Amino acid sequence: MVKYVYKKRGLTILFSIIDWFLKWLPKRKVVNKNYYSKILIVNFGHIGDAILLSPFLSILKSRFEKAEIDVLTNPYSENVFKRIKSVNRVISFLPFWGNQKRKKGDFFKSFISFFILIQTLKKRKYDLSFDTKGDPLVILLLFLARIKRRIGYDHGGLGNFLTDVPVLNEKQHQILIYLDLLEPLGIEIEKENIKLNWPLLSEERQWANNFLFRKGVRKNDVLIIIHPGSRDSSRMWPVVYWHKLIKELLNSAPVKIILVVGKGEENLIKQITKGINDSNVIQVINPNLSDLAALIAWAKIFIGVNSGPGHLAAALNIPVVSIFSAANDPVRWRPFTKKLHLFYCSLPCKNCQKKSCKELTCLKLIKPHKVASVILEALKFS
Repeated sequence: MVKYVYKKRGLTILFSIIDWFLKWLPKRKVVNKNYYSKILIVNFGHIGDAILLSPFLSILKSRFEKAEIDVLTNPYSENVFKRIKSVNRVISFLPFWGNQKRKKGDFFKSFISFFILIQTLKKRKYDLSFDTKGDPLVILLLFLARIKRRIGYDHGGLGNFLTDVPVLNEKQHQILIYLDLLEPLGIEIEKENIKLNWPLLSEERQWANNFLFRKGVRKNDVLIIIHPGSRDSSRMWPVVYWHKLIKELLNSAPVKIILVVGKGEENLIKQITKGINDSNVIQVINPNLSDLAALIAWAKIFIGVNSGPGHLAAALNIPVVSIFSAANDPVRWRPFTKKLHLFYCSLPCKNCQKKSCKELTCLKLIKPHKVASVILEALKFS
């Protein structure tokens, strides 16, 4: 495990110095209990992170059935956690640190809200908490909220404010990394049996049925969902590649394609579909999470990059074709499903964690005709 994984050297130096002073403090006391009544989970990740945390929450709830389990997250992921039955309450907070998207003036409001949040958490009187991301400011928050037992990874710093620090094994899937946080509680887990699940409501299925019927999609049609977007440009397959892939699929098989993009990606969908005048390509712009899940559940196969919708498709048990940037490690971040077709080029610059990349060599080496071939074979059109 590499400690202090920060791009800015100043942060590495800062937390190294703070940790040096903290190590002289009295050793943290571990409060072992057989039962906890109020539990707080903190995860400020994006939609994909929230989906991957669901098995952890389910197992925790099964161990402490009568406990209240609250999740502290950001506004972008709160709707995911509201769908998870094992969660009693979702507390939304936009951190003033990290890579969160903020509007002008949000930083100051969030900074003030941080101290209000501390008082709110104190009043809740949690007796167990988890920092799921190794975030030093989250660790500080749990400490200042006076939560007696604080479990988390310490690779970001301030680990001396935790009561339990499991060993971080980064050479496994993120779901399993989350589950390792339960080790201090003595909870035994059969990791080989872990599965994702995303139950759909009947009204969500009905909405998708009605929407697709209006668009000319029928029950026996071969429907493909394509989600080309990502918040990081380093994960974006070239537009021309998407264009070629869609044309090849349309020319090779009787398929219908739903092309989905998020807010602010209207130009992306225009570029991809330029010159493709085919009624079998249906555009969907900025659907909410429930609508997106209902559409994906209709598909024979989902195609996307390493982003949240790929994890959603895996949770819905839909076959996933993932065009994976080398900026992230697929061992850790791939869609968690056996129905996965992963395209990935391992280069010397792999796992660079870049948000943007001018070259995109790792993605340009993944050719559209090869992706199309795998898709057609999976759909039995080869």
